[in-house]
Amino acid sequence: MLHTHINDWRRFFLLCLLATVLCAQAQTTPPIPTFTIAVPYRDDVPPYLWRDASSKIIVGSTIDTHELIAKPLGYQLKWRFYHPANDLEQIRYEFENNEIDLLLNYVPHTINRQQLKALPIHFYQINLHSLVKTNSPLRTINSEELPKYRGVITSMFNQLEIKPAISAASFQHFKALPVVPYMQDTLEEVLSGRADYTINEHSLLSLQLHKKHLHKQLTILPQRVGFMTTTLWFKKDSRFSDFTQAYTERGTSLSQSGRLEHIKERNMRRYINQIQ
Repeated sequence: MLHTHINDWRRFFLLCLLATVLCAQAQTTPPIPTFTIAVPYRDDVPPYLWRDASSKIIVGSTIDTHELIAKPLGYQLKWRFYHPANDLEQIRYEFENNEIDLLLNYVPHTINRQQLKALPIHFYQINLHSLVKTNSPLRTINSEELPKYRGVITSMFNQLEIKPAISAASFQHFKALPVVPYMQDTLEEVLSGRADYTINEHSLLSLQLHKKHLHKQLTILPQRVGFMTTTLWFKKDSRFSDFTQAYTERGTSLSQSGRLEHIKERNMRRYINQIQ
């Protein structure tokens, strides 16, 4: 009987000791920082953001890239997608109440930029290229010479902060080109001969050629004419400030290794397979 009580007390003591150790470990292990990142989303923009048909979840290279950077740096991300016109007041409320930590690409006009820090993401560029008829003599010219010919653009070109990849003088000419509402309109202008070229984001041009089976009639020129860099915005007292240097270094390394380009190509293949 005495031996049984001793064993019971020994087991009780060991359980108490184990509980104490586990409790101490829980108290000394800091929680993993989690940042909610808000991104405008209205329509699919593959490979960057698009809705998976089977899961109905928004996926894309933008998400994959940031998750790949975050994991080894020791923080987690939650994604908040919002309509860039209808949800601005709600985004302001959530941001002011610390329900949103990071703003990607776009600061709604309802939020004061002067209260924010900006982190340019130079390693993640979105490239703009020109598109011409496959049998056009423009296929062999340098993009600097495009202003000599008739071009057409969508209104997106003048709404976004696009940086020139060619001379500033040549690039400035593009801003004065005739504007049509949609990308499909620019393709029709080039096909009909009313315009010699159009300019748009490379992946979107590729997708339109695939959807409309125009690979034989139209060609995307390899030399880019402009590019956009993305930006992360956050409050000046945000804990994310502690990660900015490592974030940039990690992203630059992934870009130089070709990993980020691979992520974009993989997402574009997945999207094309989905719509076929």
